[in-house]
Amino acid sequence: MSIKDTDPGTIFGGTWVSWGVGRVPVGVNKSDSDFNTPEKTAGTKSVTLIASQMPSHTHSITDKFNVSGTSATAQAYCLGATTNTGNLVTGSAGGGQPHTNLQPYITCYMWKRTA
Repeated sequence: MSIKDTDPGTIFGGTWVSWGVGRVPVGVNKSDSDFNTPEKTAGTKSVTLIASQMPSHTHSITDKFNVSGTSATAQAYCLGATTNTGNLVTGSAGGGQPHTNLQPYITCYMWKRTA
């Protein structure tokens, strides 16, 4: 890896090709089928979650009309309520299921010299 766009062949000789363009390196891990051989590629730059992958949640709605104690006609006009304490809550949405979170990658062997 380098911060220069110089072809290493001009410095070290031999024929070199650009490798892993637009991807991050991930070390080969033989016990993980996603990463068990060199030069596997996958991942994505962006993921759009579907409803089942969003955390389970509700939304509250504040009664801006403050219809508590008003006539039944006024209450029905405001979200069909017959009694109102000033706050309403929607039903739950989202399933909290996992989603893919891998940036574009390419697998390779990586070595660190220790002695």
